[in-house]
Amino acid sequence: MTRFFYGGKYGKYFFSGSDRIDDGEHGITLAVVDQKAIKSRFGCMISCLYPKNTPYGTHPAHIHKNSEYLVHVGTNNENPFDLGAEVDLRLGKEMERYLITSPTVVYVPAGFIHSPWTPKKVWRPFIFMQVSQPQPDGTYGQEMPEGLPVSGRQWGDYSFLPVNEDAPYTNPSNGKYGKYVISGPGGPDDGEHGITLVPPEGREKINGYYGVIMSWLPPKSTPYRMHPPHIHTHAEFLIHLGTNPDDPFDLGAEIELCMGKELEKYIITRPTIVYIPPGFIHSPWIIKKVHRPFIFIQIPHGKEKGGKYYPQLLPEDQREVMKYYSHFAP
Repeated sequence: MTRFFYGGKYGKYFFSGSDRIDDGEHGITLAVVDQKAIKSRFGCMISCLYPKNTPYGTHPAHIHKNSEYLVHVGTNNENPFDLGAEVDLRLGKEMERYLITSPTVVYVPAGFIHSPWTPKKVWRPFIFMQVSQPQPDGTYGQEMPEGLPVSGRQWGDYSFLPVNEDAPYTNPSNGKYGKYVISGPGGPDDGEHGITLVPPEGREKINGYYGVIMSWLPPKSTPYRMHPPHIHTHAEFLIHLGTNPDDPFDLGAEIELCMGKELEKYIITRPTIVYIPPGFIHSPWIIKKVHRPFIFIQIPHGKEKGGKYYPQLLPEDQREVMKYYSHFAP
């Protein structure tokens, strides 16, 4: 699918589809954000990977100059904690082995050896997302560690590290690098508004990790009214993903998002990444319709939780209603 362009003054901050060519067998690209489009600290690429009887190709062990997130999301509406795949991931120079079978965020610090990353089995389409910090030219770093072979656009290539295919899998709770493998559930939900698949835990104990929140939102008869107009100290991504295994471009919902002090309204009905610049007024974010569960992910670009609420931008009859959903005091 070619990229879908949103109109309006702030449509440049919405990313859906891609002009990238896929082979039609292994998967399809749902959305891409790069530094050629906006001056963001992070780039993002989202793919839907199809079922395949044999293992996918793998990335050799390598490092990046900057940190990144590797995000895994399933499409099973009967069990939102089922990834629909088994992904084999190695971390550190020890090649510590982890098995990913549920919605999971893997935080990869700058200069940290990671991969091979190999989907061993895929029986249901699943979504894989890379959120990275490339350089303005799109590469992942231009300094090369002396004496190391260089592969493609990777900062360093450690593909010569031995990989033991018979190594046991590591439990994240006691693995040396298990703190970087973050999954849910994230706490009690009321059963009506949604389920937290990945909580922001680790924000304080992992240096450089800003806390990703991943939620599974079910159909609901009345609109969700979430977040009055506000700003954050740092930028963020607001990511909307569908769970239709037969049509990865079906969001299954209709989301209204207001942007700027004008509260310019945008309607999101397909998988979309919204980039929110630092200090930029955004919201209300309102779920108008949901006919199939969908995934909402918030990825902050900084650790500080500062912000400001702007109730005066709302019609007077909405201020008290939206105040209930505010993270910030008026």
